[in-house]
Amino acid sequence: MTPPDLSIIGEITSDTTRQIVDVLRRSKGQPVHIEINSIGGQAFQGIAGFNAVREHGRATVTVTGLAASAAATIALGGANIRMYRNSMMMIHFSSMLTVGGSQDHRNSAEMLEKMDTQYVQLVAEVSGHPEERVRAWLEQETWLTAQEAVDLNFADEVIEFDRADLVPVAQSQRDLWSKFTRMPTDIRAIFESTSRNDLNQPA
Repeated sequence: MTPPDLSIIGEITSDTTRQIVDVLRRSKGQPVHIEINSIGGQAFQGIAGFNAVREHGRATVTVTGLAASAAATIALGGANIRMYRNSMMMIHFSSMLTVGGSQDHRNSAEMLEKMDTQYVQLVAEVSGHPEERVRAWLEQETWLTAQEAVDLNFADEVIEFDRADLVPVAQSQRDLWSKFTRMPTDIRAIFESTSRNDLNQPA
């Protein structure tokens, strides 16, 4: 397989978006290959990454291990989305930590509801599924195997191994695992050895 032009590893942040934009600009409209193995991060950076990749229009995205949350959003922007047969994708609604009075919490809830609506529309457009079905998947935190992702039109192709070392999950990603309520047991075990750090960004 062609070496990637960019490997997205670790938490999705503004640095991730900057790397994506830089690679796409340098490509001058030529095809690019992006590998992803990330448990997610900041929701708005996932949206920004999705928009950049989608607008470029010639990006092949390969999920090497896990594309979850904001990382899944970026992956969905690919013109060709490939997943190793033992990789997974996870989609869900955003969450955030709010500190303050009752109005602060109401403001956060209103923002999350707006984000939910936009994300339903995005996923429905990409996958071709009705918004009601997409909303149900996002509400329950849906984990998809590679074959399930292809069957549901979230990916285009299941691929086999053609190299020995895949991109590893970054150590920093282990801080985020406990946000997810339906993580498969074998994946959860990877992250349980480290402590949880709360996030103050929508994720």
